[in-house]
Amino acid sequence: MQSDMFMVQTSLQFKPAPDAILNHAGVLTYFWASGTRTPVQRAAAVTAALAASSSTSDVVTVGVGDFDLGDGTANGGPLFVACELAGQGIGITRFLNQKRIYDVTGPPAIAFGPAIAAHNGAYIHDLSIIGSLPPDAYPSNNSSTGFDNITTGATATWRRVEMIADGWTFYQWTRGCNYTLDQCTITGSRLLVAHSGSSGPLCNGTITGCTFNGLPDTGHPTGDVGAQQSGGAIGIQTRGGTITVSNCTFNMHGLVGIGSSPPPNQAYWYTGIDSWCPRTIGISDKIPDDEGAPYAFDPASPLVLNLSNCNFAYMPGSPDHNLYHFDVELEYAWSRSALTMTGCTGSGTAGAVRKSWDAGPALIAGASAAGPNGPTTTSAINTTGANLIVISLSWQNGITQPAISDSMGNGYIAISSPLLNGADVNTQLFYCYGGVVGAGHTFTIGNTTGSNYGAMKVLAFSGSTFYPFDQFTGQWTAGVSAETGSLTPLFDNELIVTSVGFEAAQASLSVDSGFVQPIGYVNYVSGNNFGNGIAYFFQRPATADNVQWSGKNTTNIGACIASFRRMT
Repeated sequence: MQSDMFMVQTSLQFKPAPDAILNHAGVLTYFWASGTRTPVQRAAAVTAALAASSSTSDVVTVGVGDFDLGDGTANGGPLFVACELAGQGIGITRFLNQKRIYDVTGPPAIAFGPAIAAHNGAYIHDLSIIGSLPPDAYPSNNSSTGFDNITTGATATWRRVEMIADGWTFYQWTRGCNYTLDQCTITGSRLLVAHSGSSGPLCNGTITGCTFNGLPDTGHPTGDVGAQQSGGAIGIQTRGGTITVSNCTFNMHGLVGIGSSPPPNQAYWYTGIDSWCPRTIGISDKIPDDEGAPYAFDPASPLVLNLSNCNFAYMPGSPDHNLYHFDVELEYAWSRSALTMTGCTGSGTAGAVRKSWDAGPALIAGASAAGPNGPTTTSAINTTGANLIVISLSWQNGITQPAISDSMGNGYIAISSPLLNGADVNTQLFYCYGGVVGAGHTFTIGNTTGSNYGAMKVLAFSGSTFYPFDQFTGQWTAGVSAETGSLTPLFDNELIVTSVGFEAAQASLSVDSGFVQPIGYVNYVSGNNFGNGIAYFFQRPATADNVQWSGKNTTNIGACIASFRRMT
């Protein structure tokens, strides 16, 4: 049989080495590319051999050289494998592709899935699968191999396979599939192994003797890939299921952020655009914020992660902005309870594995400032070790909110709108995550047209997590006390911060039991400043809080409460 792309015969007949050989129950069928035997034509011969197989016990052996699977338009969708696919060795048998894992704007548009997609019973070994996309103006999400988006309940093995892609290198985002990766080299700029999907039964993965190379600088400068403004890569990302990882090496390389979107000095993680790569992590159960959190996490079916004899090593030059560069990052307490780790070394001091919960959450320092108009600056504090700064600000209603700044050049995100306490005073919370910290840190209330009578309280915490803000509520009352209104955090183990603004001097100011006012409160001073207080509490189970602040003198009191996710 002969086509424009390949020829099929049942004997060699003195022809050159075949591009593929199908062994079905001991009967050999040979496949050659036609014409000039270009890599695209040779790939068509392999596709024909796989299409001719009819049993998981069949073996398709591929020859030496390059086999180009194309961009999804000339050669159709992924190369489907439901038998044994055997190459001649890594770097010797090379499958090339320019495929993407989903449709994008601009050519070429392809079917959802990896370049080589395994079906049940697939055994793929001794070859290279290399994704390469030319520079273009649309997002690149190249994928190497894995399961397609409609395959469930399949079991497949990859052994001695080199996988390279600039998107999701090993694509396993449908559920209910089981896989083994053995002695593979996995290189990518975004997600190297995507484990477990978003619905249905969870997956089981066994990864042994593999090398992970996170190289975000190989990604495209557009779209949500590694070389975007925020940079970074993730070795294994999971939404649940069971993963056993042994004798593996994670070489993860981060990028200095180049984004310029506000807030200042946080642009490397907060770019104002969706990004999958604001972090460099070995193994993570985090999911991108653009999908919402938690997404498809269910405490009744958590992640079970078993690690043994693994080494996490960040490449020379990988930056660390006190951000998020962990060997193992697990977001939820119930997930961590399912972690076992033995014989592992990492990128921390003396080879310790850097985990997101290494340092428990703690208050690092606090400061206050008050005055009739800015700039009004706090005394200097040492915020070393902090990654979340929360500021409570009160000022004169009818005056533009005075700018808040600090000596490290950080920017602050406003939580909700200002809470108006009666007719005179506004109160508002602000936060900064992942900013620059250190000794000599001061905070300033800016100048405004007209006196703002500003009062500010600052608390700096360690142990927060990426995109930390969760919930907020607040209300005002005329009296000697005020309640914040009820707030229920989405997660266990959150940091709860409450603040209060008022416009009459108070002989004392107290807050509900369990909350701590670490640095007292700024009292109201007529003609100089409004009053302001702040307190915090590390909550364990996520339960409703309706915090009451109590003073001594009747006044307009505005009280608010916010919750922030943290690592433990």
